Amino acid sequence: MEYDEDGHHFQTYTADPTQIVIGISEENADVTISKREKMTDRFSEFINQVRDQ
Repeated sequence: MEYDEDGHHFQTYTADPTQIVIGISEENADVTISKREKMTDRFSEFINQVRDQ
């Protein structure tokens, strides 16, 4: 919750690059938690792979 100079309030939201996937079946339950890489990190990894070839 944030307030402006006039005393009005509003909610702010931010993106969370974390994804949680829950799979449930009769036999078991699986939980997968993943975090997205930053685009700059993905690009750097791509360039490094191209150089190594």
